[in-house]
Amino acid sequence: MTILLDWSYKFIFDPPFDRLTNIYTVTKIYTYSELAQDSIDLFSVTYAPYGITEIDYETDELPKIRTGGIYKLVDVVNESNIQYIPEHMVKLAPDPNVKKYQNLTLAWHVGAFENMEELTAAQDTINQLVSKLFGVMTPITPLEIGVMWLSDSDYQDIQNQRQDAREKYISWYSENINLRKEIDKLKAITIAQNKLIKAMMGIGNP
Repeated sequence: MTILLDWSYKFIFDPPFDRLTNIYTVTKIYTYSELAQDSIDLFSVTYAPYGITEIDYETDELPKIRTGGIYKLVDVVNESNIQYIPEHMVKLAPDPNVKKYQNLTLAWHVGAFENMEELTAAQDTINQLVSKLFGVMTPITPLEIGVMWLSDSDYQDIQNQRQDAREKYISWYSENINLRKEIDKLKAITIAQNKLIKAMMGIGNP
């Protein structure tokens, strides 16, 4: 496999270096002599931190290092994290099919409330909606971002505005609630009518 410079790959390494498995950008491929010319001590920066002794390094690793390439890898998230990895330590062919995704959160400002518990009634409904739409099971978490000082009348004005908005706002959710209420009402009427019909016909308990 041809490794391209300045391209990002997912690298998977053999133990004990598997803790370094990550996505990196390949910025240079050294030979062993080029690495020495840049005054980089491969044993100190790569092997010693993982418990490899200098004897094992010289006996087992150095012959492989001299005949292969050494990747200079830069962490795609933290560019100060730079690794020098001999190619024989790579467990699988580096995966070039990587790209950056947005790590998102949902947030909205709801304003002043007397206490956090006033929002708990909405939590379950919002959790169900987000789980159904996106398959995300992480529960929402109400957070206090500060405090607001208000007079009782000012707070009541806010509550009145909210109530007015609730009554005027029409959505699939509000329509669903209204339809459910209407269905429950019709069910109750149907049950009452059936009982009345049975009573008139003398069916069932008196």
